Amino acid sequence: MATKSSSILAADFGSVNTRVMLFDLVQGRYRLIAQESGLTTLNDTADDVSVGLQQLLRRIERYAGRKLYSSDGRLMIPEDVEHNGVDAFITTASAGRPMRAVLVSLIPEVSLSTSLRTIDSAYVEPVAEVHLRDGRTEQERLNALLKNRPNLIFISGGVERGAQEAMQQMLQLVHLALKITPQGQRPLVIYGGNSALSAKVHGLLGELTQVFVADNIRPGIAEEDFESAEVALGRAFDQYRDSADEGFHTVSEMSSTGILPTAQSYEVLAEYLRKTV
Repeated sequence: MATKSSSILAADFGSVNTRVMLFDLVQGRYRLIAQESGLTTLNDTADDVSVGLQQLLRRIERYAGRKLYSSDGRLMIPEDVEHNGVDAFITTASAGRPMRAVLVSLIPEVSLSTSLRTIDSAYVEPVAEVHLRDGRTEQERLNALLKNRPNLIFISGGVERGAQEAMQQMLQLVHLALKITPQGQRPLVIYGGNSALSAKVHGLLGELTQVFVADNIRPGIAEEDFESAEVALGRAFDQYRDSADEGFHTVSEMSSTGILPTAQSYEVLAEYLRKTV
């Protein structure tokens, strides 16, 4: 169970503006205490989102009459007895380059369509689709994985208790693509297919790159399950942002949630409040 939080700071880094909000408990209910917005310092001379964040937080400090930064320049978490600092810092972003993804699945009308709906709520750009009916040879599928230089490979397919052979072939294809790709350029992998292959995915692909295993997004022909995959997408997005040279690493280190896609911001904040109040 999450620790109860009194004060919560939320920051959203948009492509144009950054918005910061400070919430606190007032008579048992969360209230907006202060908010500030300003240009996202990403495409200017700073090229570092943490620069603009610090400027906004200094303005929040003056308005709210509370210190947010310690003497060594770090965000103060948790809140102290004098009500300086905050108990939690939630961060979301749509600034910077979207995460490029290749979608690997079995049947376009089933698992692929669910994959597309899953990434629709995240800051992800699908750059290629690889599936059993794409009309490509194995070499052409391999080229699609390599030439598009994705940041993420999202694998789905196979209903629960269904056949595994076709998915195992796709996993071998992804494994080969990862081996060919230089280590520092390998994409992250999310697996949301038949759960019977989850351990195999970890063993086969986990030695080459970071793998996030989610529940099957299409456990049955007429069933869809997005929740676990959306969490995995959030974790992958945080790692992608963390690795970008745009100041997100500094922000992520301070954050209680990591950098999540802006599209998930209201859902994440509501869920965080539900668990902590």
